Amino acid sequence: MKFAIVINTYIRIDKSLKDNFDHPTLLEDFEINNTLYKTIDSINSLNIDNDEVSIYVFSIAAHEDTSKDKIIKTKTEKILKDSRFKYYIYTNTDIQEYKKKFNSNFFSSKGYSEIRNLGFLFPIMNNEDIIIQIDDDELLRPNYIIKTKEILNNNPDKYLITAPYEKNGTIRILGKDNLTTWKKNKAMDDDIVRLSKDNSLKECVFGFGGNMIIRKEFAQKMYYPLDIIRGEDFALLLASRLIYENGNKYANINPKNDLFKTYYCPGELP
Repeated sequence: MKFAIVINTYIRIDKSLKDNFDHPTLLEDFEINNTLYKTIDSINSLNIDNDEVSIYVFSIAAHEDTSKDKIIKTKTEKILKDSRFKYYIYTNTDIQEYKKKFNSNFFSSKGYSEIRNLGFLFPIMNNEDIIIQIDDDELLRPNYIIKTKEILNNNPDKYLITAPYEKNGTIRILGKDNLTTWKKNKAMDDDIVRLSKDNSLKECVFGFGGNMIIRKEFAQKMYYPLDIIRGEDFALLLASRLIYENGNKYANINPKNDLFKTYYCPGELP
């Protein structure tokens, strides 16, 4: 299999502007505060079979700012220079060049959904088999690829699988809910507990964009809904389910096409 590990990292250029990303790294403090280097270290420690692994890093300045892209690429390149695997780095400038080349608005770094879609487009262009989307503050355990391959081989009829990630020794979501009218963290934690009661994959629209495994067949047909400010991962899963139930006559997709079912892979509950 050809695996594409896609990582998004967000850069803050101007302190005076409100960023459209939750936790960008300030450019001037990039070497000190970035977490990407730890993510790359974990990827370098991966155990693999006779498979190919490529790394795609989207180093994106907020507000589609291109003024510091040469610096951003240089700083990102320093982190990746000792990578075991082939890698690609894309900045806003690169994306805008592709937009002009293909005359397509899909090449956009406007927001989360648009950048996640780039994580589909570029691996598809390179004919990757499996796309793994993670964030720049996450670590992969050494057998991540081996386990992923095992799950995919055992489930050839499943095209998108999400999984939890561990934080502070647990996959639970135990953060405090500040709004009494919207207990987001509690609702997500309840789902994790319910979905993780046994080791079977669960068909559902619950999942995390920071730990998502996608076959190319899905990525060739389905994209993150545009203009979603936050929660683009849930938006993708819900949109895919709606297509499964209703089809899409404009794309000649019939209802009940199993390609558009999405699944949750249970994690360990400490």
